[in-house]
Amino acid sequence: MLAGLYLTLAIFAVAIDRKESGGGWITLHGMASFVVTLPVSLLGEKLNLKPDYRRNLDMILVIGICFTLVYFAGAGVAKLTRLAFSAAGKG
Repeated sequence: MLAGLYLTLAIFAVAIDRKESGGGWITLHGMASFVVTLPVSLLGEKLNLKPDYRRNLDMILVIGICFTLVYFAGAGVAKLTRLAFSAAGKG
């Protein structure tokens, strides 16, 4: 469920970023896309492999990697929670 929520938010953020064409005195074009793909984007910045937020293939790949990270992080938290509650019930 957490990964599904992330996926919905990420697709919405990228769509909004692409829809906005300009700004006033300041433009934060691509900021939402950077935020929803933060783990991969930061690593890409460090390795000089920054994803191009205008290319669909780059965004699909980056969002897919982040989706996988969120899925396994959520599954790990759920497993730890189950273990904690089962240990508390036995003791």
